[in-house]
Amino acid sequence: MDTLKAPCSNPMIRKLLLVAWLALASVAVPAAEPADAPPATRKLSLGDCFQLALEHNLNLQIERHNNRIQGIQLAGSYGVYDPLFRFNARKDHLDSPDIFNPRKVSGDIQYDIDTVTYGAGIGGKLPTGGFYDLSGMLTRWKDFSDFGGLVPPIRTNEYGFTTMLTLSQPLLKNFWIDADRLVIQVNKKNLKISELALLKTIMNTIGNVESAYYDAISASEALRIQRATYEKTRKLLGDVQARIQAGTMPALEEKLLDYDVASLAEDVVSAERADGDAQASLRNLLTEDLKDWVGARLEVTDKLPEVEEQFNQIESWRDAMTKRPEVLQMQLNLEKQDIALRYDRNQLYPSLDISGTYGLNAVQPGLENTVTRIERASHSVYGYGAIFTIPLGNRTARSKYKVDQEGRKQAVLQMKQLEMQILTDVENSGRQLTTTWRRIEPAKRARDLAEQVLQSEEGKILLQQTTSFNVVEARRRLTTAQLGALHAAVDYNKARLQVAQSQGEILERNAIAVNFK
Repeated sequence: MDTLKAPCSNPMIRKLLLVAWLALASVAVPAAEPADAPPATRKLSLGDCFQLALEHNLNLQIERHNNRIQGIQLAGSYGVYDPLFRFNARKDHLDSPDIFNPRKVSGDIQYDIDTVTYGAGIGGKLPTGGFYDLSGMLTRWKDFSDFGGLVPPIRTNEYGFTTMLTLSQPLLKNFWIDADRLVIQVNKKNLKISELALLKTIMNTIGNVESAYYDAISASEALRIQRATYEKTRKLLGDVQARIQAGTMPALEEKLLDYDVASLAEDVVSAERADGDAQASLRNLLTEDLKDWVGARLEVTDKLPEVEEQFNQIESWRDAMTKRPEVLQMQLNLEKQDIALRYDRNQLYPSLDISGTYGLNAVQPGLENTVTRIERASHSVYGYGAIFTIPLGNRTARSKYKVDQEGRKQAVLQMKQLEMQILTDVENSGRQLTTTWRRIEPAKRARDLAEQVLQSEEGKILLQQTTSFNVVEARRRLTTAQLGALHAAVDYNKARLQVAQSQGEILERNAIAVNFK
Protein backbone atom coordinates (compact mmCIF):
# COMPACT_ATOMS: atom_id res chain seq x y z
CA MET A 1 0.00 0.00 0.00
CA ASP A 2 1.36 3.38 -0.99
CA THR A 3 1.80 5.99 1.74
CA LEU A 4 2.13 9.74 1.33
CA LYS A 5 5.16 11.34 2.91
CA ALA A 6 5.94 14.95 3.61
CA PRO A 7 8.40 16.40 1.08
CA CYS A 8 10.79 17.15 3.91
CA SER A 9 10.80 15.65 7.39
CA ASN A 10 13.90 17.42 8.76
CA PRO A 11 12.82 20.17 11.24
CA MET A 12 15.95 22.24 10.53
CA ILE A 13 15.31 22.23 6.77
CA ARG A 14 11.63 23.14 7.29
CA LYS A 15 12.63 26.14 9.40
CA LEU A 16 15.19 27.23 6.81
CA LEU A 17 12.50 27.00 4.12
CA LEU A 18 10.26 29.14 6.31
CA VAL A 19 13.04 31.74 6.62
CA ALA A 20 13.47 31.74 2.85
CA TRP A 21 9.75 32.18 2.37
CA LEU A 22 9.68 35.18 4.74
CA ALA A 23 12.63 36.73 2.91
CA LEU A 24 10.91 36.32 -0.46
CA ALA A 25 7.64 37.67 0.93
CA SER A 26 9.43 40.79 2.17
CA VAL A 27 10.63 41.67 -1.37
CA ALA A 28 7.62 40.47 -3.34
CA VAL A 29 5.80 43.07 -5.41
CA PRO A 30 2.22 43.47 -4.13
CA ALA A 31 -0.59 42.95 -6.62
CA ALA A 32 -2.43 46.02 -7.83
CA GLU A 33 -5.63 46.71 -5.87
CA PRO A 34 -8.85 47.76 -7.57
CA ALA A 35 -9.58 51.48 -7.56
CA ASP A 36 -12.53 51.14 -5.17
CA ALA A 37 -10.69 48.97 -2.60
CA PRO A 38 -10.89 50.16 1.02
CA PRO A 39 -7.83 51.77 2.54
CA ALA A 40 -5.08 49.36 3.52
CA THR A 41 -4.91 50.72 7.08
CA ARG A 42 -7.49 52.30 9.37
CA LYS A 43 -5.83 54.26 12.13
CA LEU A 44 -7.97 54.52 15.24
CA SER A 45 -7.47 56.10 18.62
CA LEU A 46 -9.22 54.77 21.70
CA GLY A 47 -11.71 57.65 21.48
CA ASP A 48 -12.46 56.75 17.86
CA CYS A 49 -13.17 53.18 18.93
CA PHE A 50 -15.54 54.36 21.63
CA GLN A 51 -17.45 56.45 19.11
CA LEU A 52 -17.75 53.60 16.63
CA ALA A 53 -18.86 51.18 19.33
CA LEU A 54 -21.55 53.52 20.64
CA GLU A 55 -22.94 53.86 17.12
CA HIS A 56 -22.56 50.36 15.71
CA ASN A 57 -22.08 47.78 18.48
CA LEU A 58 -24.74 45.09 18.06
CA ASN A 59 -25.19 44.41 21.79
CA LEU A 60 -25.96 48.09 22.32
CA GLN A 61 -28.44 48.17 19.46
CA ILE A 62 -30.24 45.12 20.84
CA GLU A 63 -30.44 46.62 24.35
CA ARG A 64 -31.69 49.95 22.98
CA HIS A 65 -34.69 48.12 21.53
CA ASN A 66 -35.44 46.60 24.94
CA ASN A 67 -35.48 50.10 26.42
CA ARG A 68 -37.81 51.35 23.68
CA ILE A 69 -40.13 48.37 24.22
CA GLN A 70 -40.43 49.24 27.91
CA GLY A 71 -41.20 52.86 27.03
CA ILE A 72 -43.94 51.78 24.63
CA GLN A 73 -45.40 49.42 27.22
CA LEU A 74 -45.50 52.20 29.81
CA ALA A 75 -47.26 54.54 27.37
CA GLY A 76 -49.71 51.77 26.52
CA SER A 77 -50.55 51.10 30.17
CA TYR A 78 -52.08 54.59 30.40
CA GLY A 79 -54.61 53.47 27.81
CA VAL A 80 -56.99 52.40 30.59
CA TYR A 81 -57.75 56.11 31.05
CA ASP A 82 -58.55 56.73 27.40
CA PRO A 83 -62.20 57.86 27.12
CA LEU A 84 -64.64 55.75 25.14
CA PHE A 85 -67.09 57.44 22.77
CA ARG A 86 -70.24 55.59 21.80
CA PHE A 87 -73.14 56.29 19.46
CA ASN A 88 -76.29 54.27 18.92
CA ALA A 89 -79.41 54.56 16.78
CA ARG A 90 -82.57 52.46 16.91
CA LYS A 91 -86.05 52.40 15.41
CA ASP A 92 -89.02 50.48 16.90
CA HIS A 93 -92.55 50.04 15.53
CA LEU A 94 -95.58 48.90 17.51
CA ASP A 95 -99.01 48.24 15.92
CA SER A 96 -101.54 47.54 18.69
CA PRO A 97 -105.08 46.34 17.77
CA ASP A 98 -108.22 47.55 19.54
CA ILE A 99 -109.18 45.37 22.47
CA PHE A 100 -112.74 45.04 23.90
CA ASN A 101 -112.95 44.57 27.63
CA PRO A 102 -116.49 44.26 29.14
CA ARG A 103 -115.28 45.34 32.52
CA LYS A 104 -114.18 48.68 31.10
CA VAL A 105 -116.41 51.53 30.07
CA SER A 106 -114.53 51.64 26.79
CA GLY A 107 -112.05 49.27 25.21
CA ASP A 108 -108.50 49.92 24.28
CA ILE A 109 -108.28 51.72 21.00
CA GLN A 110 -106.16 50.68 18.06
CA TYR A 111 -102.92 52.59 17.62
CA ASP A 112 -99.44 52.30 16.13
CA ILE A 113 -96.32 54.11 17.16
CA ASP A 114 -92.86 54.57 15.63
CA THR A 115 -90.02 55.25 18.05
CA VAL A 116 -86.63 56.47 16.79
CA THR A 117 -83.82 56.87 19.31
CA TYR A 118 -80.38 58.41 18.91
CA GLY A 119 -77.90 58.17 21.74
CA ALA A 120 -74.30 59.28 22.29
CA GLY A 121 -71.97 59.35 25.23
CA ILE A 122 -68.43 59.44 26.47
CA GLY A 123 -67.11 57.61 29.49
CA GLY A 124 -64.04 56.07 31.02
CA LYS A 125 -61.97 55.46 34.10
CA LEU A 126 -60.60 58.10 36.46
CA PRO A 127 -57.06 58.08 37.93
CA THR A 128 -58.70 57.68 41.36
CA GLY A 129 -60.13 54.32 40.39
CA GLY A 130 -63.64 55.67 39.75
CA PHE A 131 -65.65 55.84 36.55
CA TYR A 132 -67.55 58.58 34.74
CA ASP A 133 -70.16 58.56 32.01
CA LEU A 134 -71.75 61.53 30.25
CA SER A 135 -74.53 60.61 27.85
CA GLY A 136 -77.42 62.09 25.94
CA MET A 137 -80.44 60.50 24.22
CA LEU A 138 -82.86 61.99 21.69
CA THR A 139 -86.15 60.13 21.09
CA ARG A 140 -88.89 60.81 18.56
CA TRP A 141 -92.35 59.29 18.98
CA LYS A 142 -94.64 59.26 15.93
CA ASP A 143 -98.07 58.01 17.00
CA PHE A 144 -101.36 57.28 15.19
CA SER A 145 -104.50 56.55 17.29
CA ASP A 146 -107.72 55.24 15.65
CA PHE A 147 -110.91 55.70 17.72
CA GLY A 148 -113.07 53.57 15.45
CA GLY A 149 -115.00 56.49 13.95
CA LEU A 150 -116.13 57.87 17.28
CA VAL A 151 -113.76 60.76 16.95
CA PRO A 152 -111.30 61.68 14.27
CA PRO A 153 -107.95 59.86 14.40
CA ILE A 154 -105.18 61.61 16.26
CA ARG A 155 -101.59 61.88 15.06
CA THR A 156 -98.86 63.02 17.45
CA ASN A 157 -95.19 63.83 16.88
CA GLU A 158 -93.23 64.30 20.11
CA TYR A 159 -89.55 64.64 20.98
CA GLY A 160 -87.82 63.66 24.19
CA PHE A 161 -84.28 64.52 25.21
CA THR A 162 -82.34 63.27 28.22
CA THR A 163 -78.80 64.09 29.33
CA MET A 164 -77.15 62.24 32.19
CA LEU A 165 -73.88 62.37 34.16
CA THR A 166 -72.96 59.31 36.24
CA LEU A 167 -70.00 59.07 38.62
CA SER A 168 -68.80 56.18 40.78
CA GLN A 169 -65.86 55.98 43.18
CA PRO A 170 -64.43 53.21 45.42
CA LEU A 171 -63.52 54.40 48.91
CA LEU A 172 -61.76 51.36 50.41
CA LYS A 173 -60.69 48.54 48.12
CA ASN A 174 -59.20 49.86 44.85
CA PHE A 175 -59.11 53.43 46.19
CA TRP A 176 -55.43 54.40 46.52
CA ILE A 177 -54.26 51.61 44.19
CA ASP A 178 -55.92 49.13 41.88
CA ALA A 179 -54.81 46.62 39.24
CA ASP A 180 -54.43 49.25 36.51
CA ARG A 181 -52.45 51.66 38.66
CA LEU A 182 -50.32 48.72 39.83
CA VAL A 183 -49.41 47.98 36.19
CA ILE A 184 -48.57 51.64 35.50
CA GLN A 185 -46.35 52.00 38.56
CA VAL A 186 -44.57 48.71 37.85
CA ASN A 187 -44.04 49.70 34.20
CA LYS A 188 -42.48 52.97 35.37
CA LYS A 189 -39.98 50.98 37.40
CA ASN A 190 -39.42 48.59 34.50
CA LEU A 191 -38.59 51.52 32.23
CA LYS A 192 -35.99 52.77 34.71
CA ILE A 193 -34.63 49.23 35.07
CA SER A 194 -34.32 48.95 31.28
CA GLU A 195 -32.47 52.29 31.21
CA LEU A 196 -30.04 50.94 33.79
CA ALA A 197 -29.69 47.72 31.77
CA LEU A 198 -28.83 49.84 28.73
CA LEU A 199 -26.40 51.85 30.84
CA LYS A 200 -24.78 48.65 32.05
CA THR A 201 -24.48 47.41 28.47
CA ILE A 202 -22.86 50.69 27.47
CA MET A 203 -20.41 50.43 30.37
CA ASN A 204 -19.59 46.82 29.52
CA THR A 205 -19.15 47.69 25.86
CA ILE A 206 -16.83 50.58 26.65
CA GLY A 207 -14.87 48.30 29.00
CA ASN A 208 -14.65 45.55 26.39
CA VAL A 209 -13.51 48.03 23.75
CA GLU A 210 -10.84 49.48 26.02
CA SER A 211 -9.62 46.02 27.02
CA ALA A 212 -9.56 44.89 23.37
CA TYR A 213 -7.72 48.08 22.44
CA TYR A 214 -5.01 47.29 25.02
CA ASP A 215 -4.82 43.76 23.64
CA ALA A 216 -4.40 45.18 20.15
CA ILE A 217 -1.60 47.46 21.39
CA SER A 218 0.03 44.50 23.11
CA ALA A 219 -0.23 42.25 20.04
CA SER A 220 1.04 44.96 17.70
CA GLU A 221 3.98 45.80 19.96
CA ALA A 222 4.77 42.11 20.49
CA LEU A 223 4.81 41.65 16.72
CA ARG A 224 7.18 44.62 16.39
CA ILE A 225 9.48 43.12 19.04
CA GLN A 226 9.49 39.70 17.36
CA ARG A 227 10.18 41.18 13.94
CA ALA A 228 12.98 43.38 15.30
CA THR A 229 14.49 40.39 17.07
CA TYR A 230 14.28 38.33 13.89
CA GLU A 231 15.85 41.05 11.71
CA LYS A 232 18.69 41.73 14.15
CA THR A 233 19.44 38.04 14.54
CA ARG A 234 19.40 37.56 10.77
CA LYS A 235 21.79 40.52 10.38
CA LEU A 236 24.10 39.04 12.99
CA LEU A 237 23.95 35.72 11.13
CA GLY A 238 25.02 37.53 7.95
CA ASP A 239 27.96 39.14 9.74
CA VAL A 240 29.03 35.78 11.17
CA GLN A 241 28.73 34.08 7.78
CA ALA A 242 30.87 36.82 6.19
CA ARG A 243 33.59 36.29 8.82
CA ILE A 244 33.42 32.52 8.34
CA GLN A 245 33.91 32.94 4.61
CA ALA A 246 36.82 35.28 5.33
CA GLY A 247 38.31 32.56 7.55
CA THR A 248 38.31 34.69 10.70
CA MET A 249 35.62 32.68 12.52
CA PRO A 250 34.98 28.94 12.83
CA ALA A 251 32.03 27.49 10.86
CA LEU A 252 30.52 26.02 14.02
CA GLU A 253 29.25 29.43 15.13
CA GLU A 254 26.90 29.57 12.15
CA LYS A 255 24.77 26.54 13.06
CA LEU A 256 23.23 27.76 16.29
CA LEU A 257 22.53 31.24 14.89
CA ASP A 258 20.98 29.64 11.82
CA TYR A 259 18.68 27.59 14.06
CA ASP A 260 17.82 30.67 16.10
CA VAL A 261 16.81 32.59 12.95
CA ALA A 262 14.50 29.76 11.88
CA SER A 263 12.96 29.57 15.36
CA LEU A 264 12.45 33.33 15.46
CA ALA A 265 10.71 33.13 12.08
CA GLU A 266 8.14 30.84 13.68
CA ASP A 267 7.73 33.32 16.51
CA VAL A 268 7.05 36.07 13.99
CA VAL A 269 4.32 34.01 12.33
CA SER A 270 2.73 33.28 15.71
CA ALA A 271 2.90 36.98 16.62
CA GLU A 272 1.27 37.89 13.29
CA ARG A 273 -1.56 35.46 13.99
CA ALA A 274 -2.03 36.87 17.50
CA ASP A 275 -2.02 40.40 16.08
CA GLY A 276 -4.70 39.46 13.56
CA ASP A 277 -6.83 37.84 16.27
CA ALA A 278 -6.55 40.93 18.48
CA GLN A 279 -7.55 43.19 15.60
CA ALA A 280 -10.55 40.98 14.81
CA SER A 281 -11.69 41.01 18.44
CA LEU A 282 -11.52 44.81 18.55
CA ARG A 283 -13.10 45.21 15.12
CA ASN A 284 -16.10 43.03 16.01
CA LEU A 285 -16.93 45.41 18.87
CA LEU A 286 -16.96 48.41 16.53
CA THR A 287 -19.10 47.33 13.60
CA GLU A 288 -22.41 45.77 12.66
CA ASP A 289 -21.28 44.77 9.16
CA LEU A 290 -17.92 43.14 8.48
CA LYS A 291 -18.11 44.14 4.80
CA ASP A 292 -17.13 47.65 5.90
CA TRP A 293 -13.76 46.29 7.02
CA VAL A 294 -12.91 43.97 4.15
CA GLY A 295 -9.27 44.41 3.16
CA ALA A 296 -8.58 46.97 5.88
CA ARG A 297 -5.98 46.57 8.60
CA LEU A 298 -6.71 48.21 11.92
CA GLU A 299 -3.88 50.22 13.43
CA VAL A 300 -4.14 51.51 17.00
CA THR A 301 -2.49 54.89 17.51
CA ASP A 302 -2.64 55.45 21.27
CA LYS A 303 0.14 54.44 23.63
CA LEU A 304 -0.15 52.67 26.95
CA PRO A 305 -0.21 55.23 29.78
CA GLU A 306 2.04 54.49 32.75
CA VAL A 307 0.79 56.89 35.42
CA GLU A 308 0.29 55.57 38.92
CA GLU A 309 -3.32 55.73 40.03
CA GLN A 310 -4.20 56.00 43.71
CA PHE A 311 -6.81 53.66 45.16
CA ASN A 312 -8.99 54.48 48.17
CA GLN A 313 -11.00 51.44 49.16
CA ILE A 314 -13.62 53.25 51.26
CA GLU A 315 -14.34 55.83 48.56
CA SER A 316 -14.39 53.11 45.93
CA TRP A 317 -16.96 51.15 47.93
CA ARG A 318 -19.12 54.22 48.27
CA ASP A 319 -18.91 54.97 44.56
CA ALA A 320 -19.77 51.39 43.64
CA MET A 321 -22.87 51.39 45.87
CA THR A 322 -24.18 54.57 44.26
CA LYS A 323 -23.10 54.15 40.63
CA ARG A 324 -23.14 50.46 39.73
CA PRO A 325 -26.23 49.77 37.57
CA GLU A 326 -26.72 46.37 39.22
CA VAL A 327 -27.19 48.00 42.63
CA LEU A 328 -29.62 50.59 41.27
CA GLN A 329 -31.56 47.88 39.44
CA MET A 330 -31.87 45.85 42.63
CA GLN A 331 -33.14 48.90 44.48
CA LEU A 332 -35.80 49.41 41.81
CA ASN A 333 -36.79 45.75 42.12
CA LEU A 334 -37.28 46.29 45.85
CA GLU A 335 -39.49 49.29 45.06
CA LYS A 336 -41.51 47.09 42.71
CA GLN A 337 -41.97 44.63 45.57
CA ASP A 338 -43.22 47.47 47.78
CA ILE A 339 -45.76 48.48 45.14
CA ALA A 340 -47.03 44.91 44.90
CA LEU A 341 -47.32 44.72 48.70
CA ARG A 342 -49.26 47.97 48.79
CA TYR A 343 -51.69 46.59 46.23
CA ASP A 344 -52.00 43.24 48.06
CA ARG A 345 -52.71 45.05 51.32
CA ASN A 346 -55.42 47.11 49.66
CA GLN A 347 -57.10 43.98 48.35
CA LEU A 348 -57.65 42.82 51.95
CA TYR A 349 -60.14 45.66 52.55
CA PRO A 350 -63.89 45.38 51.97
CA SER A 351 -65.41 47.26 49.07
CA LEU A 352 -67.32 50.51 49.57
CA ASP A 353 -68.37 52.06 46.28
CA ILE A 354 -70.49 55.18 46.01
CA SER A 355 -72.23 56.39 42.88
CA GLY A 356 -74.33 59.37 41.83
CA THR A 357 -76.39 60.32 38.82
CA TYR A 358 -77.78 63.64 37.71
CA GLY A 359 -79.56 64.49 34.50
CA LEU A 360 -82.12 66.66 32.70
CA ASN A 361 -85.03 65.54 30.57
CA ALA A 362 -87.83 67.06 28.53
CA VAL A 363 -90.66 65.87 26.30
CA GLN A 364 -92.32 68.33 23.91
CA PRO A 365 -94.20 68.21 20.62
CA GLY A 366 -91.39 70.01 18.82
CA LEU A 367 -87.65 69.50 18.81
CA GLU A 368 -86.99 73.20 19.42
CA ASN A 369 -89.32 73.25 22.43
CA THR A 370 -87.61 70.16 23.84
CA VAL A 371 -84.19 71.78 23.63
CA THR A 372 -85.53 74.93 25.28
CA ARG A 373 -86.86 72.91 28.19
CA ILE A 374 -83.47 71.24 28.60
CA GLU A 375 -81.73 74.59 28.64
CA ARG A 376 -84.08 75.80 31.34
CA ALA A 377 -83.49 72.63 33.39
CA SER A 378 -87.19 72.39 33.97
CA HIS A 379 -87.13 68.68 34.81
CA SER A 380 -84.29 66.77 36.42
CA VAL A 381 -83.36 63.22 37.27
CA TYR A 382 -80.93 62.29 39.98
CA GLY A 383 -79.99 59.42 42.24
CA TYR A 384 -77.21 58.25 44.53
CA GLY A 385 -76.27 55.20 46.51
CA ALA A 386 -73.56 53.00 47.94
CA ILE A 387 -72.58 49.34 47.81
CA PHE A 388 -70.71 47.75 50.71
CA THR A 389 -69.17 44.31 50.14
CA ILE A 390 -67.32 42.24 52.73
CA PRO A 391 -65.35 39.21 51.47
CA LEU A 392 -65.85 36.22 53.76
CA GLY A 393 -62.50 34.54 54.25
CA ASN A 394 -60.68 36.33 51.42
CA ARG A 395 -58.07 33.55 51.39
CA THR A 396 -56.79 34.29 47.89
CA ALA A 397 -55.91 37.90 48.73
CA ARG A 398 -54.37 36.93 52.08
CA SER A 399 -52.22 34.22 50.48
CA LYS A 400 -51.03 36.62 47.78
CA TYR A 401 -50.08 39.18 50.41
CA LYS A 402 -48.06 36.63 52.39
CA VAL A 403 -46.29 35.33 49.26
CA ASP A 404 -45.23 38.84 48.28
CA GLN A 405 -44.02 39.51 51.83
CA GLU A 406 -41.72 36.49 51.56
CA GLY A 407 -40.60 37.66 48.12
CA ARG A 408 -39.71 41.07 49.59
CA LYS A 409 -37.59 39.46 52.31
CA GLN A 410 -35.87 37.32 49.70
CA ALA A 411 -35.13 40.38 47.56
CA VAL A 412 -33.54 42.13 50.57
CA LEU A 413 -31.20 39.17 51.09
CA GLN A 414 -30.33 39.14 47.40
CA MET A 415 -29.52 42.82 47.67
CA LYS A 416 -27.12 42.12 50.54
CA GLN A 417 -25.55 39.29 48.57
CA LEU A 418 -25.00 41.58 45.59
CA GLU A 419 -23.47 44.26 47.80
CA MET A 420 -20.98 41.77 49.24
CA GLN A 421 -20.04 40.60 45.76
CA ILE A 422 -19.52 44.14 44.49
CA LEU A 423 -17.50 45.18 47.53
CA THR A 424 -15.30 42.13 47.05
CA ASP A 425 -14.84 42.97 43.36
CA VAL A 426 -13.77 46.49 44.28
CA GLU A 427 -11.32 45.19 46.86
CA ASN A 428 -9.83 42.65 44.44
CA SER A 429 -9.50 45.21 41.65
CA GLY A 430 -7.69 47.59 44.01
CA ARG A 431 -5.28 44.87 45.03
CA GLN A 432 -4.68 44.01 41.38
CA LEU A 433 -4.00 47.68 40.61
CA THR A 434 -1.33 47.86 43.29
CA THR A 435 0.46 44.64 42.33
CA THR A 436 0.51 45.35 38.60
CA TRP A 437 1.98 48.80 39.18
CA ARG A 438 4.76 47.30 41.27
CA ARG A 439 5.68 45.01 38.34
CA ILE A 440 6.35 47.84 35.88
CA GLU A 441 9.68 49.17 37.17
CA PRO A 442 11.33 45.75 37.71
CA ALA A 443 10.18 44.65 34.27
CA LYS A 444 11.63 47.78 32.63
CA ARG A 445 14.91 47.37 34.53
CA ALA A 446 15.14 43.72 33.48
CA ARG A 447 14.57 44.77 29.86
CA ASP A 448 17.32 47.41 30.01
CA LEU A 449 19.79 45.01 31.61
CA ALA A 450 18.99 42.29 29.07
CA GLU A 451 19.61 44.77 26.26
CA GLN A 452 23.02 45.68 27.71
CA VAL A 453 23.95 41.99 28.05
CA LEU A 454 22.96 41.33 24.45
CA GLN A 455 24.99 44.24 23.15
CA SER A 456 27.97 42.93 25.05
CA GLU A 457 27.58 39.38 23.73
CA GLU A 458 27.08 40.53 20.12
CA GLY A 459 30.28 42.58 20.33
CA LYS A 460 32.18 39.65 21.84
CA ILE A 461 31.17 37.13 19.19
CA LEU A 462 32.60 39.30 16.44
CA LEU A 463 35.83 39.37 18.44
CA GLN A 464 35.57 35.58 19.03
CA GLN A 465 35.38 36.20 22.78
CA THR A 466 32.08 34.32 23.24
CA THR A 467 29.98 31.69 21.51
CA SER A 468 26.85 31.91 19.43
CA PHE A 469 25.03 29.98 22.17
CA ASN A 470 25.56 32.88 24.58
CA VAL A 471 24.37 35.36 21.95
CA VAL A 472 21.23 33.31 21.28
CA GLU A 473 20.46 33.05 24.99
CA ALA A 474 21.06 36.78 25.48
CA ARG A 475 18.75 37.53 22.55
CA ARG A 476 16.01 35.31 23.96
CA ARG A 477 16.37 36.86 27.41
CA LEU A 478 16.01 40.32 25.89
CA THR A 479 12.90 39.32 23.91
CA THR A 480 11.38 37.76 27.02
CA ALA A 481 12.21 40.89 29.04
CA GLN A 482 10.76 43.18 26.38
CA LEU A 483 7.55 41.18 26.27
CA GLY A 484 7.49 41.10 30.07
CA ALA A 485 7.73 44.89 30.29
CA LEU A 486 4.99 45.18 27.66
CA HIS A 487 2.68 42.78 29.46
CA ALA A 488 3.30 44.52 32.78
CA ALA A 489 2.16 47.83 31.26
CA VAL A 490 -0.87 46.18 29.62
CA ASP A 491 -1.85 44.39 32.83
CA TYR A 492 -1.59 47.64 34.79
CA ASN A 493 -3.86 49.49 32.38
CA LYS A 494 -6.34 46.61 32.44
CA ALA A 495 -6.24 46.78 36.23
CA ARG A 496 -7.04 50.51 36.02
CA LEU A 497 -9.92 49.60 33.73
CA GLN A 498 -11.17 46.98 36.19
CA VAL A 499 -11.10 49.48 39.04
CA ALA A 500 -13.17 51.93 37.01
CA GLN A 501 -15.64 49.18 36.12
CA SER A 502 -15.96 47.94 39.68
CA GLN A 503 -16.61 51.51 40.87
CA GLY A 504 -19.12 52.20 38.08
CA GLU A 505 -17.02 55.14 36.83
CA ILE A 506 -15.82 53.88 33.46
CA LEU A 507 -18.02 56.33 31.54
CA GLU A 508 -16.95 59.29 33.68
CA ARG A 509 -13.29 58.36 33.26
CA ASN A 510 -13.68 58.44 29.48
CA ALA A 511 -15.88 61.58 29.46
CA ILE A 512 -18.89 59.73 28.02
CA ALA A 513 -22.29 61.15 28.96
CA VAL A 514 -25.49 59.11 28.65
CA ASN A 515 -28.87 60.83 28.63
CA PHE A 516 -32.25 59.09 28.51
CA LYS A 517 -35.17 60.97 27.01
